[in-house]
Amino acid sequence: MTSRPSWPSPEWRSPERHPHLRRGRERSSPPRANAVRLAARLHCPKRQQADDTHRPAALRFHPPEPSRKSPDIPTLHEKPLAGSRLFHPSSSTDTPRISRPECLRIKLLAKRMHFRYQEWIDHLFDHPVTNPAWYWDIEAPSFSAEEPEIAELIELTFRNSASDLQRFTDAQLNQGFNYLVSPSCSDYLFALRSDKVPLVRRISAIASINVLYRDCFQQRCTQTLSHLDEDSSSPLNAICYMFWDICPISYLRDYPDENHLADACFAVLSGIFSLDHLACREAAIHGYGEFSCSYPERVEQALDRVLEMEIADARLREYAHTARYHYIQ
Repeated sequence: MTSRPSWPSPEWRSPERHPHLRRGRERSSPPRANAVRLAARLHCPKRQQADDTHRPAALRFHPPEPSRKSPDIPTLHEKPLAGSRLFHPSSSTDTPRISRPECLRIKLLAKRMHFRYQEWIDHLFDHPVTNPAWYWDIEAPSFSAEEPEIAELIELTFRNSASDLQRFTDAQLNQGFNYLVSPSCSDYLFALRSDKVPLVRRISAIASINVLYRDCFQQRCTQTLSHLDEDSSSPLNAICYMFWDICPISYLRDYPDENHLADACFAVLSGIFSLDHLACREAAIHGYGEFSCSYPERVEQALDRVLEMEIADARLREYAHTARYHYIQ
């Protein structure tokens, strides 16, 4: 039985056949070097196009099309952050927008899960609904982490609320969000106004509240008005309405980067009001009312824009008109 010839054969590797193997270069490159070259090629579109000229058109490299502006990220209505890479002025208007690299970073963030993310989700929501709630127990479990880590986990929770919170009931979510948001239950949301957390992280986490309303509250809450004490079949309407009333980021006076954080909050409220959902719009108006003590002029301007819009529900319009003059509940 004849042995199979080795591959590549000595004749195939001869210097006469391949001149580039001369001068002691007969040994092939180590695997790591090949991997580095491949990685460089994968990350260099121009080089890929140059290498693909000899391939059929169907197999050639096609650079990805530029992505559109992400709908999760609300447009800021005020001046951009000076010296920051997070915002840049639009080419057609002076309204600053979140830059495309930052949009891509935020989209990738949802795919890169924190190693404690599942533990965090279970800590917030995986509890039976009781009265009093589980977190009032003196022996209740706790979750400890540094503030930058907490800010990242909060953002991941909000951005993935459509998929990762499906297994919980509305009552469990209402109980968990109340625990997360209210300072009387936990101090987690204080991370969003702490200078120990990078400004980019804080603004990105605040922007993710818009995703929470769009992907979770809009899908699961009933179209009822809580300020009129209308009955709702979903317990989640309670935290949807009270979110801005109890969360600590509704008061930003004298905190580091106050103006930038306020810009982000007002942008989120504008995005929430643009949702075609009665309870979410009511929550946005309620949120404007909570900011009226600190930023009365900005709230008046924002609610003037709201009242210029067509609001089909007369009760909601009346609520916005009341909030415009700082009478809010």
